[in-house]
Amino acid sequence: MFISRFQINNYKCYLTPPPLELTPGINIITGQNDAGKTALLEALSLRFHLIPHLSPKTVPNPMCKAIAESSAVVDLTVSRQELIELLVTQFPRFNVPFDSRVPTFTSTSERDQYFHTFLNELFARNSFTISIKRSMREDSEIWQLVRYPSFGLYEGHKPEGRQGKSDFIHCQIDSRTGEVRHIEMGEARLRDCDFGFQIAPHLAGRVYSFKAERFIEPTSPFGTSRILTPNASNLSEVLGMLQSNPSRFAEYNQSVRQVLPGVKWVSVQPLSDRNQRILIWKFDPAEKVEHLTFSLDQCGTGVGQILAMLYVVLNSEYPRTIIIDEPQSFLHPGAIRKLIEILKQNPQHQYIIATHSPTIITAAAPETITVVRQEDAESSYQRIDATEARQLSFYLADIGARLSDVFGADNILWVEGQTEEICYPKIIRELCERSLMGIAVVGVLHTSDLERKDLEKVIEIYRRLSGANALLPPALGFLFDREDRPKNKRDDLERIPHIRIRFIPRRVYENYLLNPRAIAAVINDLRDLSAPPIIEAEVSSWLDNKREENKYGRPIDPGETWINYVRGDLILEDMFSDFLGPLMPFSKTTHSVALTEWLIQHSPADLQEIRDSLLYFLA
Repeated sequence: MFISRFQINNYKCYLTPPPLELTPGINIITGQNDAGKTALLEALSLRFHLIPHLSPKTVPNPMCKAIAESSAVVDLTVSRQELIELLVTQFPRFNVPFDSRVPTFTSTSERDQYFHTFLNELFARNSFTISIKRSMREDSEIWQLVRYPSFGLYEGHKPEGRQGKSDFIHCQIDSRTGEVRHIEMGEARLRDCDFGFQIAPHLAGRVYSFKAERFIEPTSPFGTSRILTPNASNLSEVLGMLQSNPSRFAEYNQSVRQVLPGVKWVSVQPLSDRNQRILIWKFDPAEKVEHLTFSLDQCGTGVGQILAMLYVVLNSEYPRTIIIDEPQSFLHPGAIRKLIEILKQNPQHQYIIATHSPTIITAAAPETITVVRQEDAESSYQRIDATEARQLSFYLADIGARLSDVFGADNILWVEGQTEEICYPKIIRELCERSLMGIAVVGVLHTSDLERKDLEKVIEIYRRLSGANALLPPALGFLFDREDRPKNKRDDLERIPHIRIRFIPRRVYENYLLNPRAIAAVINDLRDLSAPPIIEAEVSSWLDNKREENKYGRPIDPGETWINYVRGDLILEDMFSDFLGPLMPFSKTTHSVALTEWLIQHSPADLQEIRDSLLYFLA
């Protein structure tokens, strides 16, 4: 069973959003804090209470009262095998609505043959989708039909003149063959004629919800239940029953160790003739160290959550919809990845996970992604094409970035590489005197695509990175090194419509770091204290001696100065090697950052061109 379609009405931050489409497999709900993710999960659990939406739309003045009904219309899709098993065990006799196309019969045998064929063709379908409405009014729960029949495969027959009543076929299933036989006909209220209406609450009971803040009780009375209660209060009871099957209990413990390597074993211990408790083994049980075990309440909250979650995933007697709220709030990223793998190994269940963690989104490779937003106290959501989202990860990988680099940002400024990714935010804060406030500065490791003669490749990169996919925030633009591109090529790139591309005036960022006093200061911090300090004049002399060497570059544009066209990164590599020796080579992400910090404090004018380039995007 899985929830295939869902629409909430008048519950918490939701007024009347459009239907939400879901699929089997893993479904991700994401969005910022307080956007409405948890409220949506509460509604999807089908255990929500009456909490009407409050906003100027529903309560325009203090004299008005909010509508006292919260409701949801849900489509529950169930396989034929699940449906037959549920009917056999819970409703051995049930009613099927008449089809409005039922002909007039000339004999009893003709009627019996018709219904025999009709029923077995109906129940030969691979799956059924039952549409039902659940409402909460003043703490009373009401289930209602939203279509007739609830499974919507034909139009139900309602004879004229019979107010509120309809004809039905009273049926029975052969538990051995699965064949459906009709017993008799009758008439009743619509909902009493519809087996879908009868089984819907049972299917809704197969939705299990894990809340982020849940505390799992370590003890419970002895019992024989194998079904975990919605609040997991009987976890020790169901684990005690599972413990009686050594093979299944060992498999369960193996999964626990995969997610939580520090937990070597889980067992259930009697406390008295009435109660039992869960014990956590941090050492191999073969070492016979029972005196070193811990009660579950002595462990982190994530341990109890994982024990409950894995029990439901691995030991449910039927497919479920399993809802998990913010697993990153109680699990380490490494444990999350392992948990996701276990979920994937149990595809009989549907999973709905609310998260703002890019780790989970990337590891899950979800079937659907829904982004929740809130404006003026009203939440809405947008479904993202999961295939497009997966392609997004590939596009980011093409340029050396990850979803975690950009997820949750308001805007992205794409820059040359890791050095700029570290240094530019410092310049923005200190020299531009601006706060990043949601701007992600992300280094692009592979920019060779921008060197192609055809500009279509540039446009394609921008389209991929700044398209309509709501998982990726819009780009402020691209700020790259000039490299060896001539001025006319740079001008052509910067003129591409709808794309903000700029190149720094000098060849590479390191050209701005060739300040002799700054270099001397950074090198002296790295030298052995017993060695004599390097002075500014020595650095200046070294630079003068290397000025004409071809290995450091030649002019690109007519009349340009040495500081613009030189390969500043190669200059610094050789200088550090000469002054510090080969054991302490120049590092862009360490020494360029140190030089940048020195210039910000002592010679900010050297970074003026970088400051102006950044302000272009921040304006």
